[in-house]
Amino acid sequence: MKRLALVVGLVAGCAWIGTASAQTQAGLVLETGGTITPAVKPYTEIMGGTTLTLAGGARLVFSHYQTCRTVTVVGGTVTVTAAGYATKDGKQSDAAMPCPKKVNVRGGGELGGVVYRSVSAGRALQLQPQASFVLVGPRAAEYTTARITKDDAPVAEGPIRENVFRLPSGVAPLTPDTAFELILVPARAGDRAITTRFSTPAVAAPAGQEPLAVINVD
Repeated sequence: MKRLALVVGLVAGCAWIGTASAQTQAGLVLETGGTITPAVKPYTEIMGGTTLTLAGGARLVFSHYQTCRTVTVVGGTVTVTAAGYATKDGKQSDAAMPCPKKVNVRGGGELGGVVYRSVSAGRALQLQPQASFVLVGPRAAEYTTARITKDDAPVAEGPIRENVFRLPSGVAPLTPDTAFELILVPARAGDRAITTRFSTPAVAAPAGQEPLAVINVD
């Protein structure tokens, strides 16, 4: 699967805030190939303390939140914690990436029944003009459409496929330095949509240097 170049979520350049407990989400799977135990799939999170076995030449690519690295492992085992990662009997390579940013959303509160909070206190959700993000969390699969509006007027709409939203082709990039609303539309009729505000930066990040946007739905 082609690695996702995500146009992001919060302000670039700040490291992931987390603890080294086994319950901490430590990274995000980007690509898989071959047999991996326990099974993982792209755009799902890896919990801290997880050891993955890559049979034969199986391949795993993941984003490690705290160290801001994209890690590729082929064969052997890899243990992922909030603080780092270690491989055994396999081949590992890694590269620096813009630090991932994560925002949590949940039902209840203002603006269409949503309260959003960020792991970086005081940071608001920000998406670049080519808006893209990954949904994670226990309710992520419930939402299958993303709708972008400005002052309640429609701007863009598209599917969330395998937890990933990309601005649809043919849709103009979002206006820089502008406030919008993001509406996550559930697949099941009668369920409540989640709405939150976001803004676009005055200056877009260079291509290939966009931080990873991760929205946790709980």
